[in-house]
Amino acid sequence: KAGAPYEAEQILQVILQASANGDHITRARLSLCKALIDQSKAVAAMPVLQSLCLEQDLSPRDAAEISQLQATGLYLLNREAGELQCEAADKALAAARAAGYLDLLGKALFLSAQSGAEVGSEKRVRSALKEHEQLLSTPAGRKDGFVHYAVAYCNFFFGDLQNASSYLENSARLLDGSTDFMTLSSAYNGYGLCKQFMCEFHQAQRAYETALKLARRMGNDARASVTAGNLCGLHSIKGRFDEAIQFGRLS
Repeated sequence: KAGAPYEAEQILQVILQASANGDHITRARLSLCKALIDQSKAVAAMPVLQSLCLEQDLSPRDAAEISQLQATGLYLLNREAGELQCEAADKALAAARAAGYLDLLGKALFLSAQSGAEVGSEKRVRSALKEHEQLLSTPAGRKDGFVHYAVAYCNFFFGDLQNASSYLENSARLLDGSTDFMTLSSAYNGYGLCKQFMCEFHQAQRAYETALKLARRMGNDARASVTAGNLCGLHSIKGRFDEAIQFGRLS
């Protein structure tokens, strides 16, 4: 479980309690927020993020990361606030462009696509997909597992399950062995959904089980619940009702 967001949260809490001030405090608080968001603990993360916004002399990268975490936190807290999500995603995208880092741009474009999906805006999703595909044309983008995941998300939105599953396979392969459990869990869960809708149930089950294992490793109960629900539905389709009930109780 080394490196899991839950453990990172515990370590960072101790560091922050022992440190009254210093240049490292901003980064520690930002890292704490990442660990909280990776566990879907948006309620705990948002006040810290709000205070970080008031910090003086934030680097462009820190400012962009804070904006992205705020947008993600808003999504986790209130998925019905579509317009607010779009505004937060637009702010995060502008900050990412100003910072000039490919990894930040890829994540901000995903938030733009995600907010577009929430409000049913094909235009937002298609625009994000176009830029993500441009990132994939670069050497760095082709090696970025999150960019592949984001392209898969957009393809899934448009009902292109074959392409979505292919990009999710790429994402999982590139992220294998990394500490980005959040994206890796999402990639396997998404791959499971694609395979389920394509009636490839064995592959769907294996993907869901991997996603569930990763969610538990992160200490992300919300994500584990979603994946357990997917397993419940899959086993119901297969007529394996005992297993369906077992996972239904976990969801």
